[in-house]
Amino acid sequence: FLRVATCFSPTIEAGLSYIEQGAKWTDIVDGNGSADANGTVDSDSPGVYQVVYSAVDSAGNAATSKIRTIEVTNDAPSDINYSSALTFFENLPTGSFITSFIAHDPNVVSSITLTFDDSNDSFDNDRFAIDQNGTLTTASSFDFESDPSNYLIRVKATDEHNASLSKVFEISLLNVVEDIDGDGIEDAYDSDRDGDGFENILEVESGTDPNDQYSTINKPILETNGGIIDENGTFVLSGKVRVDGHGNVEDFGFILSSSISLDGNNVHWIRGQGSLDNFELRFEESPYKPTLYFRAWAKNPAGYGIGPVKKIEIPEPQQSWWGDIIAMPGGWMESPWFGLFIYYEKGWLYHSQLGWFFSSPDQNNGVWLWNEAQGWLWTKEGVWPYLFKNDSSDWLYFTTSNQQVPIFYDYSISNYIGLNEQSKTGNTTNPDTAESGSAQ
Repeated sequence: FLRVATCFSPTIEAGLSYIEQGAKWTDIVDGNGSADANGTVDSDSPGVYQVVYSAVDSAGNAATSKIRTIEVTNDAPSDINYSSALTFFENLPTGSFITSFIAHDPNVVSSITLTFDDSNDSFDNDRFAIDQNGTLTTASSFDFESDPSNYLIRVKATDEHNASLSKVFEISLLNVVEDIDGDGIEDAYDSDRDGDGFENILEVESGTDPNDQYSTINKPILETNGGIIDENGTFVLSGKVRVDGHGNVEDFGFILSSSISLDGNNVHWIRGQGSLDNFELRFEESPYKPTLYFRAWAKNPAGYGIGPVKKIEIPEPQQSWWGDIIAMPGGWMESPWFGLFIYYEKGWLYHSQLGWFFSSPDQNNGVWLWNEAQGWLWTKEGVWPYLFKNDSSDWLYFTTSNQQVPIFYDYSISNYIGLNEQSKTGNTTNPDTAESGSAQ
């Protein structure tokens, strides 16, 4: 006869070592011994395990198997506490320490990780941060005057077997009395925090720091860039704000004037277009001739800043007596009837064959030409190469000699003369002071 000693069913805590107790058999013939065990217990994993014990005597008789049930248990963390008061002051930088949470576990062997329990979005977990060791820090900056004073967070302690405990905590934001200018009024309620005499709203609008009494606004500093007349005859002026004066630049543009001075009534203030780094003004016709003076301007709350003066010399418009001229290299122009010439300012021109002349157009697309040798000569398209000479009241005919030297045929003497040869004695008049004659 074979029998196995009765087996008890132990309970062990997860993480502790399981020691196999074994089982004994007794037999009236064979005596006694250790039964065979079949089964394993993982003491690191909570659960219920079974070990089956069996024995066979020398005659081949099997004893009834016995089963030992072993339960590996794990308890969830029992509580979460904190090391210091759940309060913190406003204006602390992100990542500032608040407290450390400490989790308690009834198990002898445990490893606990602390996190936020985000299963309910009604908590303020996102305003804070917690590491696995339970250190709670700020995740943003807080302002007592604009943020809530109290916050609810939900902390979760989880052991290595995924058993957990969640607990809600209330955290309080504390006020820091801020009074930059020391006037006894807390900055949050002080309309002039830095005490510089300018209200906070005005300083914010102007771009200065309402918390710094030395942060003041100045007029902007301007750069007047170049001015050109493009190929279409459009005036293009450009400028930029070099320094904004620590103020918001509200407007910018150009001042146009008839002289280098801004005194008097001949001044135009015109808004520009573009950005502070590059703004411009375009227009088709200048209000001032022959010289246009201009300078860039910009305005911020401190006032107007004005850049250095620049100027554009405006070329005289094409004269109607020229006809349909063709522009040539080097400033030369070719008239279909008058030939090749360069026009300079205030009437002076240089003809490729006739030399220097002063020109004064009449009202009928004709022109009076003056030089020292011939005095005043009149001609026009359809009359050229004939020129009426005012001094002799007769005509000259422009031609060339056999050697291709430019000459005149003078009808008053019925003979040829050189370009600088006077056909008869007469008074010549400086064109800058005298009026021209008229053709008969």
